[in-house]
Amino acid sequence: MLPLDLDGLLAAEDVNAVIHSALQEWRDSRSLLASTIKSYLSTSINLRNAYNRTCGGSAIEQVLIVVDSELESLAFEEQVLHSTRMSLATMRNKSARLVHINMLPPETLASIFAMSKTYCVRDDKHCFHNFTGVCAYWRQIALDRAELWSHIDIGPETHNNLATLLLERTKHSPIHVHLYEPNPKVNDDRPTPEPEVTTATQTLLPHMNRIATLDLESYSYSRYFISTMLNLWFEHGSPSVARSLLVYRPKADKLLSPNGQSRNGMLWSRSNNAMGILRSVTKLHLQNVRFDWDSSAWRGLIDLRLSVPCDFVSISVTQLASIFSENPNVVTLKLRRLRITCPDDWEPPAPVELACLKVLNLFFMQPDSLRLLLPLIALPSSSTGLTVGLSVSNDIHNHLLKFFTRSQMHTLHLYSDGYPYASWSTLLKSLPCPDDLVLQSFNMHRAATTDKEGAISEDSEPASNSHLPSVTLLLCSVTLDGLKNLVYQHKIKKLTLEQCHLIAEPDGPKQLDEVRTLLLEVYRELDCTILDADSGRQSFYRKVFDR
Repeated sequence: MLPLDLDGLLAAEDVNAVIHSALQEWRDSRSLLASTIKSYLSTSINLRNAYNRTCGGSAIEQVLIVVDSELESLAFEEQVLHSTRMSLATMRNKSARLVHINMLPPETLASIFAMSKTYCVRDDKHCFHNFTGVCAYWRQIALDRAELWSHIDIGPETHNNLATLLLERTKHSPIHVHLYEPNPKVNDDRPTPEPEVTTATQTLLPHMNRIATLDLESYSYSRYFISTMLNLWFEHGSPSVARSLLVYRPKADKLLSPNGQSRNGMLWSRSNNAMGILRSVTKLHLQNVRFDWDSSAWRGLIDLRLSVPCDFVSISVTQLASIFSENPNVVTLKLRRLRITCPDDWEPPAPVELACLKVLNLFFMQPDSLRLLLPLIALPSSSTGLTVGLSVSNDIHNHLLKFFTRSQMHTLHLYSDGYPYASWSTLLKSLPCPDDLVLQSFNMHRAATTDKEGAISEDSEPASNSHLPSVTLLLCSVTLDGLKNLVYQHKIKKLTLEQCHLIAEPDGPKQLDEVRTLLLEVYRELDCTILDADSGRQSFYRKVFDR
């Protein structure tokens, strides 16, 4: 150990002298090691060659015994050399000149980890971050950055020590807690045992006031686990921290609401703290869960998704109009299986312009409900990035016409609910020229018209001012004449057929590839593609929830 001066420090020149002396000693030893290894390799080869020339015997056995005794210590020496090399490499890696990335500040290095995909526990798959599986310097950065550990997965089977460790790494920062209840075991529909739920609640309780996003996901029929965790947040969470509430119950057969008949089946969402939390939430995803329609949960939202397929849930049109007016800045709006009721003397108010809307998903709304919903909203005046998907039927044809005449959009996906040709062909002409149009489950069985407006000639080409530049037909029934008429009427430039069915005609083509060939003979500039798959199945706008 080096002696210290009176101040306990070495002068700068002494430090330089010491380190240069140590470096020279290391280089001399390194040179000696290289020479020794070279000599060792040479003698090892000589020993092996001498052994190969012998015929065996007791003397040879004695030689092998000696070699065996040396091999054990040799393995230890190799391990020591490896450990020493790794420690020197760790020292070397701190150099900004030799390892350029170390010139970056810790904040930038931490952002490399932050770009790593966040994995959640899904079903029986368990995948966690391995931020710390790096060099000592990066490991320390990873451990010191609370934001890298802010996504916490906890389920009934999660080891308490692991959950506690991850929560400790978040320090005092806001956290995203994903609570997961897996599929019940075969022939066992019982809820998660109470001791396991108690363990999870005890682990989380000290951190409830730091939960910014509560993400609850249950594949059980029971409401016990979800209601317990949600009510715990309502009681101990912080309104100043809360930002998102996500509750997914895809297999539920009973609604979870404030009006439950039992303690395990109801939400304590009417307390002052619960209302404060819900008032702070801007991202709300609810599947088979509902709050009171006059709750503060329905105000100031940026992302609203509500799906209630497990029960008969209704809302009055006046309540829905109030919710729209309370959320003028909503960006994503997705509603599924929500029944809208209306008094006989109701008159629709002026529509609320949702100026920030980017995604509107109304695929699973019934015609009677859509008839009441559409007059309540107006889409943004600019179509930039706006995607709309909804079911269309003859029952709401006039409402659809009015809705589209005051709307602009980038992508429009229409699902036909028994929509006859005479109606939807009129609707297409009224569309506000979306860049991409998807028609799903439409019947294209329509002979080419013979009047002046619809006449098709061999010289017909899509005009430059295309009304519908790109059209995708998904799961549609088609004929050659129907497709010709569609392309001609709407000046289509790009036509894609995905999983479509060709209606057989006596003198017509028998395969979709033949249809494409004949179609291109008439419209030589048309870009026509036939696919056996649904290319947009995983599109963000088509799924109500992102899982």
